[in-house]
Amino acid sequence: FQFFKDHLPEEIHTGPGKIRGKSHLLPREVDCIFYRKWSSKLIEMCSGWHLIDYVMGIMSIERKLSTQALVNHINLSQAIKTLYAKSFGIKDNEFIPLCSFLWAYDNNIPMLSHQKAIYDAQKEKKVPFNCEMDLVVILDKGIILKDWESGTFKVIETGKETMMWGFIIMMEYMGLDRSIPFSARDFIKRTENYVEY
Repeated sequence: FQFFKDHLPEEIHTGPGKIRGKSHLLPREVDCIFYRKWSSKLIEMCSGWHLIDYVMGIMSIERKLSTQALVNHINLSQAIKTLYAKSFGIKDNEFIPLCSFLWAYDNNIPMLSHQKAIYDAQKEKKVPFNCEMDLVVILDKGIILKDWESGTFKVIETGKETMMWGFIIMMEYMGLDRSIPFSARDFIKRTENYVEY
C-alpha cells in the first residue's frame, strides 16, 4: 500500500478491511479499500468496519492472476457495488460512484483469455452493468479496462509502463484527477503505440 500512500492525495486513505452500509454488512475482507477519512476514530467507532458512505474504491491484489481470482473479484465487486446502490437508492441502470480494481503481479494465461473470462463470468452471473468491475492491472504486461461506450472490456498491452497507466486510470475512475490542478496525462512525454484488442 505504500505506493498508493505516497502517490494519492492526503485525504485519501488505503487499507484492508470490511465494508458496511446503513443496514447491511458485507462480511468479506477486502485487500485494499480507498476511502475518505472523516475522522481518525471513525473506523474504531464502527467496530472496525469501513462505512460505504466514504468508500471510493476497492482493490483485490493477486500474485498470479487466475480465472478463479477474476471470478472472485467479479463477485466481490458486484456485492460491494450492490451494497452501495442499496444504501443510496441507486437503480440498476444508474451510475455507481465506487470503483473496483484488480491488480496482479503476474498472470497464468494470456490477457485475451482473461478478457473472455470476465465477459463470460459477468454474463453467466447476470451482473448489472453498473456493478461490473472497472479495471484489471497486470504489472509489466498490461491493463484490461471497462469500455463504458461499448459495454465491453478492452485489453491494452502497456508493458513496462503498466503501473503508470494503471495508477493514472485508477485516479481518473475515482475522480481524483479533478481534485488536483493538473492532468497526469499531460506530463507523459512518450508517444507509445500500445497493442489493443
